[in-house]
Amino acid sequence: MPVTMSENQTCWSEVLGSGLAQGDYLLNCPVPMQPRDGEYYADNVSVGIRSGDLIIMTQSCDLENNKVILVALCPIYTLAALNSVDPKYGRADRLE
Repeated sequence: MPVTMSENQTCWSEVLGSGLAQGDYLLNCPVPMQPRDGEYYADNVSVGIRSGDLIIMTQSCDLENNKVILVALCPIYTLAALNSVDPKYGRADRLE
């Protein structure tokens, strides 16, 4: 059965503190851009930075227990942004 929410309710809440968990949003998060293949072995490599809205995909237990050296992130977009790329995302049957 679907959960019904009033217009001013949200299913997200702000997390305070230093711990990160699977499903946390990182809004406007700076992300280092990987150098091209041929540049990995150069002495001085310039790394670009790009910002994006991301969600943490790595499991919380792996983050808490320091079992990973890299964290899997996935970009997130508003429905309006998706709709501007492809109008089919604005249809209710596509969102289900």
